[in-house]
Amino acid sequence: MGKKRGLGAGNSTSDGPERTCRYWCYYCGAEAKDEMSLIRHQISKHFRCPLCEPRSSGGHCQALGGLFSHIRRSHNRELDKIPGAVAGREDPSVEVYGMTGIPKEFADGPEEPVEPPPPPPEPQIV
Repeated sequence: MGKKRGLGAGNSTSDGPERTCRYWCYYCGAEAKDEMSLIRHQISKHFRCPLCEPRSSGGHCQALGGLFSHIRRSHNRELDKIPGAVAGREDPSVEVYGMTGIPKEFADGPEEPVEPPPPPPEPQIV
């Protein structure tokens, strides 16, 4: 088996771990190489039903809304916290999918706009 790469979920403060990557999980602070990897992480760790047996066919949801519906229909309960989330980010009213829906206070600030280079000077015909 290959060496596992560090996902950066070490520090669990309310601000979350120091981010060195563009794609990171709002719920636990894990870092991903691209958005599809991040979504796969969220599906496997945070959008999985905590009440179903791990090997059962049910409880594998594609998003938080699906997990809400599954728990309500299959278990007659309400989702009170996000599975696998760090303290302070367990609120189910914040629906995050990939990098979409992250609250502004947790999102990195906007990058400085890059000014386009000036157009090349037009050649003068003499």
